[in-house]
Amino acid sequence: MANILDYLEWRCDVPLAVDPFNEVDNLVLSELVYTDFRGILSMDARAVPLRDAADAFFQTHDREEILESKSFTARAPLLMEKMLEGERFRGVKLCWYQDETDTEQAMQFAAVTFLLPDGSAYVAFRGTDGTLVGWREDANGYWPSTTTTGPASTRRCSRPRAIGGSCRSSSESSRKPPSSG
Repeated sequence: MANILDYLEWRCDVPLAVDPFNEVDNLVLSELVYTDFRGILSMDARAVPLRDAADAFFQTHDREEILESKSFTARAPLLMEKMLEGERFRGVKLCWYQDETDTEQAMQFAAVTFLLPDGSAYVAFRGTDGTLVGWREDANGYWPSTTTTGPASTRRCSRPRAIGGSCRSSSESSRKPPSSG
C-alpha cells in the first residue's frame, strides 16, 4: 500500500504551479508539524527555507535513531529529505512556530505556518501525543467545555489561509489554499 513517502517520490518533481496543492500535500504538511523545530524556528515572521530547517534539524538529531522509532509521527522529519528532492516543496518556507506544553492545565499546542511557493500560507496544527499530558488533554476534550488550546488556535487563524493538521476545533477539516491567480 502506498504512503506519503511514496507520494513524494512519485509527485515531488511536479511544481505546485503545474499541479495545485491537494489533499495529499495537506497530509504531508500536517505530518511534518510533528517535527521538533525548537531552536530552529521561532514564533515570529522570520521565514526559514525548508532546506535550512532540515539541515539544522539533522545537525542535532540522528537519522538512525529516528528510523528506529516505532512511532510514525517520530519519523516525520524524514519527510523533509523527500520534500527537498524535487521542485514541489523546495521553495517552502517555515515561520510562526509555536510549541507549548503546560502539564498543570493538561495542554499541548503546536503549529507551524508554511509559506508555499504560490504565495499562500498553510497553517498546520499538531494534535496530542502519547504522553500523560496528551492523554489528559484528550480526556478533557470529551467534556462539553472548550479545550485549553482552542483560544491559541483561534488567534493563529485570524486571517484567511489554508488550515490542516490535528486539532479538536471547527477548523479541523482542511481546505485548499486560495489560488494565486
